[in-house]
Amino acid sequence: MESEGQQNSSNPSALIASLLSKRAKHHEDLRTIEKQIPLNLIF
Repeated sequence: MESEGQQNSSNPSALIASLLSKRAKHHEDLRTIEKQIPLNLIF
């Protein structure tokens, strides 16, 4: 992980691509969790 961070710090494009990839994955995970929560608990 640390070496990956060092590579990204010298390569802004790689850093952005990595962050977008992580964001997409977290977004999918969040949607999956939201689908499991009954609406009556939200409202």
